[in-house]
Amino acid sequence: MNKSFKVEVQTDNTGAWYGNAARYDTEQLAKEQGQSLAWRWMLVREWRVVPSEDEPGWTRDEHGGIRAIVDKKKVFMAEIIEVCKKHGLMISHEDGQGAFQVEDYTEEGAKWLQGADRV
Repeated sequence: MNKSFKVEVQTDNTGAWYGNAARYDTEQLAKEQGQSLAWRWMLVREWRVVPSEDEPGWTRDEHGGIRAIVDKKKVFMAEIIEVCKKHGLMISHEDGQGAFQVEDYTEEGAKWLQGADRV
């Protein structure tokens, strides 16, 4: 189910689309942010807005500006998961000697890692 919208960009000839953890509560707001990014960042060849199942993180305020609607921990964790997916790796539990392990990315492992956001 679509909960938010995200901006994706192409910056090379590979045909790959790239995005970040920013999620917008309306398609219109995401389009405005995509256009703004394309104007500011010279590497953008193409951009698009796609639906996302993630919770929205940005909305309009009462003055027409943009404000965050999620806490910093959730944004941080979403960005960590995106990096894990991109590289096919993730941080896992400690190895028994106080160091964390780096393992292949799995959805199950991502859910475990996201549990670190609970206090």
